[in-house]
Amino acid sequence: MKHLFDLLLEARAAGLANRLEPYLPRSGRVLDIGSGTGHNVQALRQKTSLSFMEADVTDMSVVGSGPVLFADAKLPFTTGAFACAILGFVLQYPPDPAPLLLEARRVTTERVIVLHSTYRGALGRCALRLNELAWGPVAFTAARLAQFVGRCRFSLRPRHLYSRVELQCLFERCGFVIRASQSQPWPHGVVSQELFVLEHPHA
Repeated sequence: MKHLFDLLLEARAAGLANRLEPYLPRSGRVLDIGSGTGHNVQALRQKTSLSFMEADVTDMSVVGSGPVLFADAKLPFTTGAFACAILGFVLQYPPDPAPLLLEARRVTTERVIVLHSTYRGALGRCALRLNELAWGPVAFTAARLAQFVGRCRFSLRPRHLYSRVELQCLFERCGFVIRASQSQPWPHGVVSQELFVLEHPHA
C-alpha cells in the first residue's frame, strides 16, 4: 500500500512540476508553502537547478528533509528571503487565506505561484467539495492507516471553495498583480485546476 501511495504522489508531482517549471524564476531560492509529503519539491529538484525550501503547519513529509514549521500564517523567514513562493492547493485550509498570501508576498522578491481548484456553478461547487474531501480528510486517513505518513497533526480540513473570479478578487485584495494564468478544466468544465502567477505591483 505504501508503494502505491508513493507511485500516485510521484506521478501527480511530476505533472505539477511540468506545469510549474515555465513560470519559475531562472535563479534564486524558492519556497514551497504547504509542502505536504515533499513529493512536489522532489519532482521540481529533478527538473531544475533552483534551491528549494519547504514550509508547512505540520510535518507530513515522506521524502526530503522535511518542512520548516510555522503557525498562525506567520512564515519564519526574513523579508525578501526568496525569489518565488509556491502555494499548491493550500488556500482552502486556513481560516482566512489572506494573511498567508500577504506573508508569501513579504518573503518573496519576484512572484508567488498559486495552484488551486475552482468551481463553476452549483454542480461544480458540489464536485469540488467532494474532491476536497477526497484529497483532504479521506486521503489523510487512508495514508495514516497505511502508515504512509507518521502521527502528524491533521491539517487538511477544507474551509473554503472558490470560483475563479473569487480567487482573483482575493489576490487583488492582497496587493498582487496577476501576470499570467492558466486553466485546466475537468470534463464538462464545472471544476478547473488554475495556475496564477502573482507579482508585486513594483515588479
